[in-house]
Amino acid sequence: MKEALKIFLILGLTACASPSQLSFKNIAFPDIENLEPGRSTKDQVLTIFGKPNQTRPRSATQEAWIYDAVLSNGAIGQKASFSFDGDILVGALWMPYESDSLENAQAVKDHFKGAKFTRKVKGWDKKGHSYSDHVNYYDPEGGILFTTMSGDRVVSAIGFNLPDAKRDISAETSKK
Repeated sequence: MKEALKIFLILGLTACASPSQLSFKNIAFPDIENLEPGRSTKDQVLTIFGKPNQTRPRSATQEAWIYDAVLSNGAIGQKASFSFDGDILVGALWMPYESDSLENAQAVKDHFKGAKFTRKVKGWDKKGHSYSDHVNYYDPEGGILFTTMSGDRVVSAIGFNLPDAKRDISAETSKK
């Protein structure tokens, strides 16, 4: 029993990593924007960003890769994530921080000039117990989405997924 406990502690301690031991890459928005959901592959993501800090299975064929960054206060936070179905990228998410451009809703709208965003305020939950000032913007034709908080002053995430039309075709193809 004591021997098993020692092995467990050794494995547990070697699995833990301090920020200086973790690998971080500055992930810029243009790098993510150049990826194409439905076409880009895991190998392309690995080539551009390197090995992810975390991987999480979502189903038998789906997986998420998470890349972290060291924030200005020294904490570690998620910078980007990628969702795959098999080897194919189906979605990407990027989190802007203080020094990044596209920090507010207008800057994102200006960046995606041709996008036709619909705006949905989260507001109160169904039971009326909690309120969220998050606002979701989505362009179904381009598969572009972003979330703001604090009255559109802060963008918390910008993402890309398959446009609705392509997602409908993919769903039909997988049913056959």
